[in-house]
Amino acid sequence: FIKSFVGTILYGISVLVALNTLGIPMASIIAVVGAAGLALGLALQQCLTNVAGGFIILFSKPFKVGDYVEVSGQSGVVSSISILHTTICTYDNRIIHIPNGTITGSCVENRTQRSVRRLDMQIPVSYDQDFRKAQKLIREVIGANELAKDKPDPVVRLASFDASSMMIDVKVWVKTEDYFKPKYGLNEQIKEAFDSNGVVIPFNQLDVHLTEVKDQEEK
Repeated sequence: FIKSFVGTILYGISVLVALNTLGIPMASIIAVVGAAGLALGLALQQCLTNVAGGFIILFSKPFKVGDYVEVSGQSGVVSSISILHTTICTYDNRIIHIPNGTITGSCVENRTQRSVRRLDMQIPVSYDQDFRKAQKLIREVIGANELAKDKPDPVVRLASFDASSMMIDVKVWVKTEDYFKPKYGLNEQIKEAFDSNGVVIPFNQLDVHLTEVKDQEEK
C-alpha cells in the first residue's frame, strides 16, 4: 500500500516539476491543479473512498499479505494491498480485486490471525448402534492423529436426534496452518474405524406404516 501511494505522489510531483521546468508559472500550475483537483474530487468520490479505506486498512491492520480472509462473500489469501483495492487469491487460483472502501464497510473474517483453530465436525450414527462405542472410537482416532491437539480437550458428545440418525458433535483444536489436513484426515479415519468395528453410518430413510381398513359398508 505504501509503495503504491508514494508512487502516485512522486508521479504527481514529477509532472509539476516538469511543467515548472518548461517555464510555466507555478501560480498558474497551482491554480489549474486546484481546479482540476476539485473537479476530480467530485467525479471520483468512490476512488477517494477507496483511498481512505486503504489508509484505514494500513493503520487498523485487520489483515496482512498472506492471511486467509473472507470479506464481502469472497474468501482467499491476501496477495496485495494497493492504494485503491485489495487483491485476494482463492484456493482454486482465482484472482479477486475488492475495493478498499467495500472492505472497510464490511465484516472481515481473518481465519489465519490466530495460530490455532477449532475444527467442528458432525458424525451421524444409526439409532440401532451404541453411541458410546462410536464416541470411544472417535476419541481413539483423534488421539492417534498427530495433527490434532490434546489441549484444549477435544469434545465428542451426542448433539442431537435427527430423522434418520443420532448426531455426534466433534470439536478438536488444530494448528491454523494444518486446518484442512486433519479436517479430511479425521473423516477418513473415523469412517475406517467405524467400518472395522461394525458401527453403521446411516442414510436417509423413511418408515411407512400400512394400516388395513375394512370396508364396513353394507352392500
